[in-house]
Amino acid sequence: MEKETDHEESIKLSEAQDYKGWSPEEVALYVIQHIPIPQKEQRIKIICDTFRQKNMNGERLQQISKSEWDEFITRDVAHYFTLPPAEHQRGVNHPVVNTIIDIHSKLFDCRSGIWFTALQFFKRMHSYDAVYNDEEGIWCHDRGGRPYFNPGSWRRYGFYPQLEGETKEQVDEIMSTWHVAYHGTKFINVNSIVQYGLVPPDTEVGGVKIVNQRGKAGTIGSKIPVYVSPSILYASHWCYTQPHIEKDTYIYCVFQVRVRPGSFRVQGNTLWSGGWPDKSVIYDERFGPDELEWLVEDASDLRVTGLMVRKSKVNPEQFFKDLYAKHKKQTETPRGTGKGVWKWNSSPADGKTLDPNGPFSDYEEKTNAKLEKAYMNWQAVCYLGNVETDTGINPYFVDFNKMEQIRCNNHKLRRVIKREVVK
Repeated sequence: MEKETDHEESIKLSEAQDYKGWSPEEVALYVIQHIPIPQKEQRIKIICDTFRQKNMNGERLQQISKSEWDEFITRDVAHYFTLPPAEHQRGVNHPVVNTIIDIHSKLFDCRSGIWFTALQFFKRMHSYDAVYNDEEGIWCHDRGGRPYFNPGSWRRYGFYPQLEGETKEQVDEIMSTWHVAYHGTKFINVNSIVQYGLVPPDTEVGGVKIVNQRGKAGTIGSKIPVYVSPSILYASHWCYTQPHIEKDTYIYCVFQVRVRPGSFRVQGNTLWSGGWPDKSVIYDERFGPDELEWLVEDASDLRVTGLMVRKSKVNPEQFFKDLYAKHKKQTETPRGTGKGVWKWNSSPADGKTLDPNGPFSDYEEKTNAKLEKAYMNWQAVCYLGNVETDTGINPYFVDFNKMEQIRCNNHKLRRVIKREVVK
């Protein structure tokens, strides 16, 4: 085991500088770090043997191509052992497979100074790394009574949010019960946040006072809060992130955070007119326009759990102009007429829950009002929170495109829904 530790230390140096020239053992250890499963020694041997068998440019990684890497992982390594069940079921893509395949891209990212800083100041958790895709469709997990939707087209570098003196059990509690949100920032600010976390403006860290760069919308008194959003799309607006340009590629950086329940105030879209002309127009189809910003005044109520990265060839200003135009055109047409009453298929869980002929039951009044508001706002989904069915009380969300109520976290129990107009 001591030998493994030495290898892990050498891998950290490789990440900070350059991955080229890695030995089969170093490649194996790096891959294994992304698979949180036992029998490490056996799996290292399998990868090393496969690596040597394929020769891979003379037993050194060198400049292995993306296609060579994908073939190495999916056809050769995965052939020898079964990947573990996904922690979260996310559509058709297996998150562990995606994460491992994505290592090749991450190796290139590690050559940038931003990742060197992250490795220095954060406890990197490779098992928290993830690759998300729009192709997975919309999935939703419940985190402390609020939704965590598929980020889509982002890569996450995971961090372990443990403070000095905290136990693993306390951190596990944070990860399972605190809400998920995002904080977009300029590329130049990433290193500071990595070192000191998210803190309110005017706080002094490392001998430097944090300057307010976001205005004071919704501020009560003189203390300016930290602004986060449940929407990664909102947090990544170009005015917050000012994406880094590398050749013809724009690189967005957004921090994923956990927020203590009950520690923040909620407000709507506060972008200036040049960033989003009409605040009533839906911004993110997963959230209402009145719930896009959370204001957190106490830094202890926030934990950074990941650095989200997205790359795009599209000019950021043009991207959001096009997004606004699309949503503006959509909302100009009424989605429904009259006053809607929403119903859900109340068949037993092992019955015909997707039968459009029912039987149906009405949602309770508060939930009906929430659904109607979201539907008329042109949201694609609506998080319901806890709903009582024959299987007990569990969190659900509604997908308006499919007209289904879907159970959060496992997504297996689905029920058809319908809207009836009251005459």
